[in-house]
Amino acid sequence: MKALLAALLFGLVPAPAGGRVPEAEEAFAARQADLVSLAGSLGTLHRLRQLCDEGEDPDLFRTRLMALIPLEVPVAATRAEMIAAFNAAYREASQEHAICGPEAEALYAEEGERALAVTERLYAPFR
Repeated sequence: MKALLAALLFGLVPAPAGGRVPEAEEAFAARQADLVSLAGSLGTLHRLRQLCDEGEDPDLFRTRLMALIPLEVPVAATRAEMIAAFNAAYREASQEHAICGPEAEALYAEEGERALAVTERLYAPFR
């Protein structure tokens, strides 16, 4: 009995299957939500970059999303949500902004800040 208790304390024997770790589940769910949020921001940034930064790489933010997916290896549902969020945000930005005016430039800056904040949250556990 003492050996089993010691093994459990030192992680040598896995915890019983019924004992889930709520903190880990919450962290996982939060990370998946952040990935979807970041994908939406990248969709908005992708469209606004096409309008406002014509000389620059027009596919920069789409390329970043396509690089992020294999790095994160999200569950299938999250991957689908990420792509849907990117596409929906792109379409919404396209409908709201036909040209790069002051409103589009302001949204471009705001969305960039939002994407940076989400990226920092995603990166925080690895510091």
